[in-house]
Amino acid sequence: MTKNERRRTSPFCLAVGGFDPSGGAGVLADVAAIAAAGARPLAAVTTLTVQTHRAFREARPVTPRLLDLQLELLLDTYAPVAVKNGAMPAAAHVRRTALRLAGRGLRLVVDPVLGATPVPGLVGQDVARELVRSLLPLAALVTPNVGEAAALA
Repeated sequence: MTKNERRRTSPFCLAVGGFDPSGGAGVLADVAAIAAAGARPLAAVTTLTVQTHRAFREARPVTPRLLDLQLELLLDTYAPVAVKNGAMPAAAHVRRTALRLAGRGLRLVVDPVLGATPVPGLVGQDVARELVRSLLPLAALVTPNVGEAAALA
């Protein structure tokens, strides 16, 4: 089987999260991991950041409506078999994502990025509560660090 034939038959996997332009985290890192695993990556962006591996300057969330439109089009066009969810800037983003993913039979991995240190614009205070209420019940796997696990508990 050629590389192009493998690509055409590989399953799609959707990464949902923040955009770190350095590729050290967020959807760029997830896309690289998805491709390395042999799946075809898709990405929906929740937050745009200005950062490198050395410095963080700013984060700007996309509107919940824009996230919803990204999810709707990607899910309906490509029918991914799995989703990896990362940073969500506000509860409305979590709710919209959960509504789009519910009932699709997707394998969902949730990385509940809640931030080890306060980063303005990256994650709102209401996110942990909404993750527990609407997105975690859909998850096949949840990957919190110790601080995130404590916040979710």
